Amino acid sequence: MQINSYDYQQIAQEFSKFFHRGSLTSSYKPILFKSIIYYLKKGKLTKLHKLDKENQIHFISIEQIARYFFRFNFVLYKKFKLKQLRSKNRSVKLYEIIDEYFPNDSGEKIPQNIPDGCIKQIMKQLFRNVIYLLRKDMYIYDFYDVNLNIIDIKQNLKDEMEFNRVLKDLGKHWVDIKYIGIPENIVHFIETQRPLLESAILANLAIFLETLNLIPNLQKKLMIADRTYTKMRNISAIEKKKLYSYQENRCFYCGDDMSNTPEADHFVPYDYLFDSKIWNIVGACQECNRKKRNFIVNEEYLGRVLERNLDNEFINRFFGDFEDLKFHISNFNQLLKLHYQNCLNYFKKISFNRKRIT
Repeated sequence: MQINSYDYQQIAQEFSKFFHRGSLTSSYKPILFKSIIYYLKKGKLTKLHKLDKENQIHFISIEQIARYFFRFNFVLYKKFKLKQLRSKNRSVKLYEIIDEYFPNDSGEKIPQNIPDGCIKQIMKQLFRNVIYLLRKDMYIYDFYDVNLNIIDIKQNLKDEMEFNRVLKDLGKHWVDIKYIGIPENIVHFIETQRPLLESAILANLAIFLETLNLIPNLQKKLMIADRTYTKMRNISAIEKKKLYSYQENRCFYCGDDMSNTPEADHFVPYDYLFDSKIWNIVGACQECNRKKRNFIVNEEYLGRVLERNLDNEFINRFFGDFEDLKFHISNFNQLLKLHYQNCLNYFKKISFNRKRIT
């Protein structure tokens, strides 16, 4: 049956195949699925997303999908340091490609200019590892060449070897596949079910990544990678003033006066904890805060934060009555210690002293 003749029930059955299959072995399929939904959003038509109005087919270029893969994995790897393999001595291939072109990038901003060689390597990985396999799971797209002519490939391909053999029999190579084409009936279904599909795909990806990463707020981090959640929340201006006053305008790290450039720093990095609880916030001078960034500092400072959190004056300023909250503050400290230790598996460590950073 041609996919452009599917009714809503048949389309729903195809999508359900993705969610009902066994556990994932990589992140590739959900990210590819998510990229398709991302680029089919209304208003996202670009030179790499074409529309055949006569046959009602939407075309998304393989290059565009590769760029989405780069951006998504760049955030997972460089910003959040997420693992995608169990082995400590091996790295997922997409991470290796990112490191090849952006070896020293901190992940604060997604690069705007991505070298062509980087995109071509990612495109090769898509054809080797996912683009024919997702189609095997759910038949919602076909392959097309640069002139938007269909490349008629069967749905159920066993592996990369069979994929390449079928292409060779057609006188083609994977580089000849420039677009995937999705018929209007499936695009319409995606539009009507978008919120549910987006949430389900990210939840599916989170389940896989949770088997490899013991980190908080994973779902929100995936939303950042997908550009559907961007706001970083810090403590309020009133809380900042109370914090700086409590510290007598002295930097938590170096001890110098910070009255001219006070800043609220996440002791356990925000990109790990992804939350702004006062028990993890310290006042720092601009110089120390800029140098610390996403690093973990030496354990001496953990002890100082834990001690501060139990200080009556600190608790009264931020939590009110000490006796009512004593048990909860102890729990916060236990949580902070666990996050500190686990964060060492993801973020690099630097040493502070009261006058300089080494």
